[in-house]
Amino acid sequence: MKKMDQGVAANVTRNIRTLLTFAQNMAIPVLITEQYPKGLGPTVSEIKMELGSILPIEKVSFSCCGVEMFNETLNQTGRKQVILTGIETHVCVLQTADDLIQSGREVHGVADAICSRRKLDWEIGLRWMEKRGR
Repeated sequence: MKKMDQGVAANVTRNIRTLLTFAQNMAIPVLITEQYPKGLGPTVSEIKMELGSILPIEKVSFSCCGVEMFNETLNQTGRKQVILTGIETHVCVLQTADDLIQSGREVHGVADAICSRRKLDWEIGLRWMEKRGR
């Protein structure tokens, strides 16, 4: 997140926190992943404090679905709809969305809770997700 435009990062962080509060109030299961935290850093502290006892699932694949623990945990929820947030829209978020769609899930990417380093990458990632979801 440190590599993102700081205004965008602040907005995305705020919006993810809002979604986490909503999920908690509505008893919606929450899964969180961290892309290679040893090299890229841990979850933003403002988000981490909203998670309570929810532990991040570490990943080194771009798609969250490349991690068995993520798949197992998601399957245990029994949910077929996924609200997706995160960073690097055109890579990690997009590949996760694509894999989730291929597995038969309905994916809702939250545009203002997703970002990339460059606005064009964010726009392209959102367009691809929209196309794949049809």
